[in-house]
Amino acid sequence: MSDPTVAQLNISFPDKIWLASICQKYPNINIEIISFLPGNLGEGKDLVGNALMKIHDARIDAVLADIQVHPSLVELFVLAKDAQAALVNVKTRDSWLLASLIASEVVLRFPVKVGWDGSRTVGTWTITGMRDRLDHLITLLEEKHVEVALKSIQKIQNNQVQGTLTPRQAEILELALKLGYFEFPRKITLTELARRVGVAKSTLSEIVRRISQKKVQS
Repeated sequence: MSDPTVAQLNISFPDKIWLASICQKYPNINIEIISFLPGNLGEGKDLVGNALMKIHDARIDAVLADIQVHPSLVELFVLAKDAQAALVNVKTRDSWLLASLIASEVVLRFPVKVGWDGSRTVGTWTITGMRDRLDHLITLLEEKHVEVALKSIQKIQNNQVQGTLTPRQAEILELALKLGYFEFPRKITLTELARRVGVAKSTLSEIVRRISQKKVQS
């Protein structure tokens, strides 16, 4: 079994994704991806990514207008807006990043900050998962010609559990590791792990998300 790992990656967004063209056109823009899920799992080549984002720029109306006409856009809903910022729900065609995350089954920490670094659009990803899954993610991205820079990587030590997690979270993490939930391929499903733990699947999913956040912050 490979080691449980936390890693930070810089991902260069492909030009076909609206984020790349928007950040290039508005280099001072600040974007945070608050949540990012598959909007469909159909048979087509392209998945649809469904994201909740905060966008901050002095030309926010122009930014939103440019997003609306980008070829990768499926739908844009403006949930809240003021003179310089907006909270939006964006659905876009994406067969690069989302597909790789789903296939590798790592846990991505949110929010994800995206911006222009002077030559390209970069998103900083913090990933939690088994080391072989992280390696698999990087391989999948590189196969799709997505530039990946590994900024840091750290093994999660057993003695890091106490003091950073609640006793219940530590118990669930240890059981998940023992049963191979974080291995690739996964040896136990979220549904089965939830049954073993004695909680609802949705509750366990939230617990795993909180564990991942704490391990990144520790």
